[in-house]
Amino acid sequence: MSLNFGLIGRDISYSKSKELFEHYFSSDAYRYELIDIPNEKTLYQIWPELKKSFRGINVTIPYKSSVLGLLQEVEDQAKHVQSVNTILFEPNGALGINTDFHGFDLAFVQPYLMNKRQNIKEVLILGNGATARMIKHSFTINFPYARVRLVGRSGTFDLSIAQLSTEITQTLDVLINATPTGTINYSVSQYFPFEEFCYKSSLQVFDVVYQPENTPFVSFFRSRGHKAVSGLEMLKYQAIAAYRFWGIYPK
Repeated sequence: MSLNFGLIGRDISYSKSKELFEHYFSSDAYRYELIDIPNEKTLYQIWPELKKSFRGINVTIPYKSSVLGLLQEVEDQAKHVQSVNTILFEPNGALGINTDFHGFDLAFVQPYLMNKRQNIKEVLILGNGATARMIKHSFTINFPYARVRLVGRSGTFDLSIAQLSTEITQTLDVLINATPTGTINYSVSQYFPFEEFCYKSSLQVFDVVYQPENTPFVSFFRSRGHKAVSGLEMLKYQAIAAYRFWGIYPK
C-alpha cells in the first residue's frame, strides 16, 4: 500500500511539484498527484477526503491562507504571515508549516546576499500575498537595517504600482517578484512595468516563478547584466523541507 501525497491549488497544471517528487522518490511506496480545486467551497467539501486519503499535501495559491482554519496546529512562522504551504495529516489532526522562509533563505539569501550584508539597504518586493510577506519577514530577520517595501494593488502594502518611479527603482539593492505573474505566458510587465525604470548596476533580482525557468522578469534583467535568479532552486529546497516534515527522506 502506497503513501499518498499531493499539491492542492487552482490552475496548477504547470506545476513541477509532481515531477520533482518523482525525481526523488521513484518507489511504488509513494504517490504524488496534482489536485486542482476551483474554489474555497470545493476545498472545504473535499477536506475530509483529503485527510483520509493523503499522508501530506503541499498548498499553493490561492489556498495558503484558506487552509489555516482547517488545521489543528500551525507553526509560529506560518502563523506570523498567515500562510501554510505544507500539511501533515496525523491521527490527532492536521499540522501546517510554511517552507517559503527555508527555501528562499537557501536559494537566494545565503548564496547571493549574505556576503554583501552591509550593502543591502533598499529592497522592493512585488506583491503583498503570502509569499511576499514571508520574504519580507526573512529580510526583517537577516537584514534588520534594510528598508523593505511591498508593492501591491489591493490589501495591505507599502507602495502602489502608480507610486513607483525611477527615483525609487534606481536606489534598489534587491528587487523580488513574489507574484505569480510571469508563469508560462503571462508577462510580469502586466503587473509591474519594469522596462520603464532605471536601476543601478549592482541590483540583485529574484523571481519566485520557476515555470518557465527563464521568466520574462529574469530574462529582462539578465539581458542588462544584472544577477537574476529564478524560483527553481527555491522550489527544490521547499520540497525537501516538506518531505522531511512528512517523514520521508530523499536520496
